[in-house]
Amino acid sequence: MGISLQKVSFHYTKNQSKDGINNLDLIINEGDFLCICGATGSGKSTLVAHLNALLLPQSGSLKIDEYSIPFKRSFNINLLRQKVGLSFQFPEYQLFANSVLADCMFGPLNFKFSKEQAQSSALRVLELLKISDLKDQSPLELSGGQMRKVAIAGIMASNPQYLVFDEPTRGLDQKASQELLQLFYQLNQEKQQTIIAITHDMDFVAKYASRVIVLKEGEIVFNGSKEELFESHNFSNFGLDYPSTIKVLKYLSQETGLVFKPLYQVAEVLEYLQEKA
Repeated sequence: MGISLQKVSFHYTKNQSKDGINNLDLIINEGDFLCICGATGSGKSTLVAHLNALLLPQSGSLKIDEYSIPFKRSFNINLLRQKVGLSFQFPEYQLFANSVLADCMFGPLNFKFSKEQAQSSALRVLELLKISDLKDQSPLELSGGQMRKVAIAGIMASNPQYLVFDEPTRGLDQKASQELLQLFYQLNQEKQQTIIAITHDMDFVAKYASRVIVLKEGEIVFNGSKEELFESHNFSNFGLDYPSTIKVLKYLSQETGLVFKPLYQVAEVLEYLQEKA
């Protein structure tokens, strides 16, 4: 069914200055791999905090599948929060249990999984993230990259329909980042898992996104495919950088006369260069 925002606004100050979000209309379809981009303070984190009701619209309405916000007074908010798993910029700060397995079981148990179901789900996700060998260790004794994976595993263990990440690769080395993003892409492609990610990494956008929105001063200034974004005549107004593939091709076009062709995968660039060699 998807997620639908209609005229949603939220401001942190009464004078409704350029903080928060303003009058947003947005549809997120099931199976999207959506990247949310924009400068610091553009409203990205405010937007995603609405997706599992950490923040509630001050005006407008939000619908997530069959659930509508504002809620009826008797609504059990856990029904929504199990459906939408939200990972903050540094989710490892939320780790607290004595073992990795116990930490990953906390969410499912909170959502009324039986102990056996919670353990089975946690072990499955730890295996998926290739960290099942850490299950008996204290999460507070792990490396930064391992802690990030454990924190994300704890969110995934509740089997959310929508996975929402705020800068999921920040602070990770390149290898850990690529492993994590490849997992997200695999979940999206093979299991039609909806992925929603805030990111400043345009290489991430170029390689994985099926859709991109750009926020500026709390408003959506772009909503479309990555190809439409990077080839837009208005790109310079978005405050974003080009991905590495576009930078390389633009440089070669200027320095060698190579005909510029917008490509977004490294393999595509290499193939194109071989053709023109």
